[in-house]
Amino acid sequence: MHPSEAGVPPMSSVVTDMTDTEYLHKWMNDERVAYSWGEQGPMEHQQAFLEAGLKNKHSFPVIGCFDGKPFGYFEIYWVKEDRLGLYLGGSVGAWDRGLHCLVGEQEFRGSHRVKVWLSALVHYCWLADTRSETVMLEPRVDNNK
Repeated sequence: MHPSEAGVPPMSSVVTDMTDTEYLHKWMNDERVAYSWGEQGPMEHQQAFLEAGLKNKHSFPVIGCFDGKPFGYFEIYWVKEDRLGLYLGGSVGAWDRGLHCLVGEQEFRGSHRVKVWLSALVHYCWLADTRSETVMLEPRVDNNK
């Protein structure tokens, strides 16, 4: 079945009125996001942040789209090579994956949306490398949700 027959919008339907850096700048300067990520600042800061993410050997950045509209920034990483791995000690598998998540658009926040995009990210982790055994998501200790 072709993706368009399954209701998956083609890449040509993605809203491209802003660059990835412009979206990241907008989202990182949102007060709620800045509190959690601490990456607020001028556009040049987000450009450097994104470039560093693209060069990182243990993770890679992803802009998530929902029905063709960019809504969030995600990092998919190898847990053993991330600072999270230090906290988990010997219980980290060599191929465990992790997700850092930022939902920048208000309309895509909430459990009714999270179920869709989070399950898609987890599914991707298993498909991208069949050695993956576990996918982890670590909320901040002060995250009440």
